[in-house]
Amino acid sequence: MNKACFFMLIMLLFAGSVVSAETLKIMQVSDVHYSLDDNNSGSRALSESRENLKRVITKINARKDVDCVVFTGDNINVSKPEVLKEFGAQVQELNKPYYIVLGNHDVGKAGGIKKEDYMEYIKKINPNQKTASPNYVFYPSKHTKKIVGVVLDGTVPVVQSKHGFFNDKTIDWLDKTLAKNKNHIVIIFQHFPLVPPYDNYEHSVLEPEAYLNLLKKYDNILFIASGHYHAAAVNQDESGIYHISTPSLVSNPKAIRLIELNYNKRKLHKPSDVELKTELIEIRSSYE
Repeated sequence: MNKACFFMLIMLLFAGSVVSAETLKIMQVSDVHYSLDDNNSGSRALSESRENLKRVITKINARKDVDCVVFTGDNINVSKPEVLKEFGAQVQELNKPYYIVLGNHDVGKAGGIKKEDYMEYIKKINPNQKTASPNYVFYPSKHTKKIVGVVLDGTVPVVQSKHGFFNDKTIDWLDKTLAKNKNHIVIIFQHFPLVPPYDNYEHSVLEPEAYLNLLKKYDNILFIASGHYHAAAVNQDESGIYHISTPSLVSNPKAIRLIELNYNKRKLHKPSDVELKTELIEIRSSYE
């Protein structure tokens, strides 16, 4: 092979790798605690929740590199239809696809919004929400369906609780979903973290063994992203799964998280084929 042919081959190989290189960017927004009460429990942060969400939406809309947005629960502070409608009206201003996760402030309280009513409303206003189920699958990238997003509900029904609980029906659904997508890369979004950023029994997941044992069956999960603790952390467990915790918009550092996945779509077979990066983006209120 002469030099000209050799260099041509190298250039073609390089060009092929560049064409196949893709980046997926997901903005995680957690614990908005959207409130209509300007004097909510004397909390100035809660009274600023509407402004904080507006700032987040403006910041996200200004970016052309964000593929989608996931709200990981406690989207509203009080489980009332009028609060949900105001929150919904504001998030509809996003110019990116968005997806909703349920948190303990959203539902799961006696006298509050029922899960099915909450998700039915989101389905009504959000063209990307294809189901009213709180457990569902979505595809975050326009470039590949090899990366599958899974939203998981861990709210305790009826009673008021800060605990998360993934019941048998949810675990069975997740098992079937992971098996169906065993040749895909799965990313999971939920409100309650399995690996919390710090120890706090009041916020912990009850009876997590079934969920943890299920994760051991599969090797296609890249990360589990959650909120609830109003804290930031990224931990990797012994099986290689990343556990991402993102802060709230009503307590410091008041931040959202950019989750960036870099991969070659021709060589996308397992989680280790993906380069994961995350970045916290702080949101400042007017009084700070």
